[in-house]
Amino acid sequence: MRILFLFLIIILSPYFAEAAKITGKITSEKGEPIEFASIYVKGLNSSSTSNEKGQYEFTINKAGNYTIVFQSIGYKNFEKNIDITDNDIVLNVKLETELYMLEAVTISASTKDRAYYIIEKAQEKRKYYLKEEIKSSQCRIYTKGLQRINKRPKSMFGQNITLDTGIVYLSESIAEVDFKQVKQYSEKMISSRVSGNNRGFSFNQASDAWVNLYENINGQEMSPRGVVSPIASNAMGYYDYKLIGTSRENNQIIHKIQLIPKRLNAPAYSGFVYIMEGSWRIYSAELSLRKEVMEFIDSASVQQNYVPYKINDSTEVWIPSSQKISFHFKVLGFEGSGYFNHFFSNYNLQPNFQKKHFKSIAFTVEKDANKRDDKYWEELRPLPLSAEEKKDYKRRDSLQVIKETKPYQDSVDRHRNKFRPLQILFGYNYSHGFSKTRFSIPGLFNVVQYNTIEGLVLNFAPTFRKTYENRRFFSIEPTIRYGFSNEKWQGKLGTSFYFAPQKNGFLTAEGGQFVEQFSRQTSITPFLNSVYTLFDEQNFLKMYEKAYGRFVFAHDITPGIRFAGVSEYAQRRELQNTALDYTWRNVDGREFTSNIPQTLADAPNLSTNSTSWTLGGTMTFNFGAKYAIYPDRKFTIDSKYPTFRLSYRKGIKTAGSEVDYDFMSLNMTDDYNLGVFGKLNIEVEAGKFLTNNQMSFIDYRHFLGNETIFFRKDAGSFQLLDYYSHSTNQEYIKAHFEQNFGGFITNSIPLLKKVKPNLVLNGNYLWTPNRQNYFEGGIGLETTFVSVYYFRSWETYSPQNQGVKLGFIF
Repeated sequence: MRILFLFLIIILSPYFAEAAKITGKITSEKGEPIEFASIYVKGLNSSSTSNEKGQYEFTINKAGNYTIVFQSIGYKNFEKNIDITDNDIVLNVKLETELYMLEAVTISASTKDRAYYIIEKAQEKRKYYLKEEIKSSQCRIYTKGLQRINKRPKSMFGQNITLDTGIVYLSESIAEVDFKQVKQYSEKMISSRVSGNNRGFSFNQASDAWVNLYENINGQEMSPRGVVSPIASNAMGYYDYKLIGTSRENNQIIHKIQLIPKRLNAPAYSGFVYIMEGSWRIYSAELSLRKEVMEFIDSASVQQNYVPYKINDSTEVWIPSSQKISFHFKVLGFEGSGYFNHFFSNYNLQPNFQKKHFKSIAFTVEKDANKRDDKYWEELRPLPLSAEEKKDYKRRDSLQVIKETKPYQDSVDRHRNKFRPLQILFGYNYSHGFSKTRFSIPGLFNVVQYNTIEGLVLNFAPTFRKTYENRRFFSIEPTIRYGFSNEKWQGKLGTSFYFAPQKNGFLTAEGGQFVEQFSRQTSITPFLNSVYTLFDEQNFLKMYEKAYGRFVFAHDITPGIRFAGVSEYAQRRELQNTALDYTWRNVDGREFTSNIPQTLADAPNLSTNSTSWTLGGTMTFNFGAKYAIYPDRKFTIDSKYPTFRLSYRKGIKTAGSEVDYDFMSLNMTDDYNLGVFGKLNIEVEAGKFLTNNQMSFIDYRHFLGNETIFFRKDAGSFQLLDYYSHSTNQEYIKAHFEQNFGGFITNSIPLLKKVKPNLVLNGNYLWTPNRQNYFEGGIGLETTFVSVYYFRSWETYSPQNQGVKLGFIF
């Protein structure tokens, strides 16, 4: 019996053998390591890839005889048969250089390079491979990202730069991605590791990682406008092609085609694409982008590999195996480089998804995704770490233990909290890292103001913030204000509690006696008004005084629906100018205007002095939005429908309140990615006072105008409209659009392409019963730091105004 038992163990042991790990190094004939080679097992749909040292590793979980295929761009495929038992295997491989041979052809003046014929065939099959061949899929995607700083400035804007050179970010993640046509996906990050931060989660989103060359436009990760695929339906307008040669792999003919952008600044790749004869599918690609096509990045490259996948005995498809995006950058004295490696495995091309599988939550992170230990990563990591990456993990993870101690954080605080002279102007922040508290004192640019109502003003508003677990925080902001001309003190106290990060829930309470602009918005900033008052003798700021209390509550009801409500009780009083005789520059023929807006002055029955109690609410509908859910926060990442905001405000005539009105508005915003033509943003809003029995001018619907030379970036604002000229207590319609062409036009103009400005067209429209139609149109050039625009306006079809507007990054 014992002999029989031993015999069965010997016979059956291969079937119960433990997983075997295959490791090794892939080199060229010259002994140079081959990075980014694909290694896959025939019949198992299992694959791996090599790191920058040519090292690879992967695991086979079942004993048997297998054929391992080694594949890399520019080299011949190599196959090796191995027997798997329970022993690990070391398999080093040398790949021979692939020779791409040109067929002998008769050349004439009219002969067209055969590359064009091959590309045309690939274009014919593009939609099939994009939408029809694979209807749905599941896979696991491993992502590794690394960024390093090679050179840095010693200081910037008066602040010392303490960031070290070397690796500044290293992260790994593993995600399970489900996909279904058309463009439905869901992703779950099951593990995440950030060097030096075991509490952090990687921001890698694997479902957006693949640069899909079967899409007409792709590469938005590297160029905001995107890049035209070399097999796009309109690719012939962007590329020239050259057939470098052909090779044969396993009875399959592979064509190597060089990609040559027609113009230096064209949104097109350089490099090579490899096309398979007959099926006309992409075999692999090695692409690059020049700095003329990108912003901030000097150069970028993309390498892609595909491998065969057997759905059944008669059907084989080619699926993404691996991708590497590398980049170099130079900006503001910093120079650096980095890469993102993506590795695809565990494919299932015949999944059975439930009907409601693809919901609004497109991306989730498991709660314990950042709790995986080293053994977990060693078993599942398909791409071996380099010596530099191992060293960085070890150093940063060791430092993190020290960094979390109170003595270390106190020492960091002492350095960070050290006072510097420039902070007198820009503000001072005092932080205590261990207790997660911060105290901020504003600088003179925010404290010192000037206006014709109060004269010289000191507005002191320090803030205190305490952060709790899961990104919740509480803040308090007392404000004290004194006007030297009207000799009045003002004060208010505001508090805010961000209590539900997953639902974006917050509660604020504020009250006191303070001043506010008639628009109840920031029609003009105090700093900009101070500049115009002192240097140009124009007092655009119009304010009133109020003693008030206000409460605000906001919370997501469901994914895609959000509610925000506000209640305010206020006693409002008119203010007069008290400082009309002081300016640093007198302008002939110009005088300061009354603090009462002209629209209010023209309506003597309207009064600022009143007591009001208002209730308001806004419902935001973001139908079809996709969300990313982390354990401690939520983001909106995509929406295929416009965003709608339905608002209602009620003036309640009770408890001493003197206002009685009902106001409702509906707002719609949307943006459209137009590929190489840039991005279009639109906003449309209609509103109406359903009743206006008793109102103050403050309760009117006011619009964000602009009478300065500076471009206004606020959403829904105008560039040439007087601040209160079109305020209304009736109905209105307004619309805004902005078309940013990126470099679509300017990159072709010799004098502009070196600066790389974006051409922008703007249009703003407003209709009110009293003023009828107002329209303004503009054209501008935007760069990273400075922008310039020209606008012209019309009212009731008659030209009204024109002017140049300047925009700055600050």
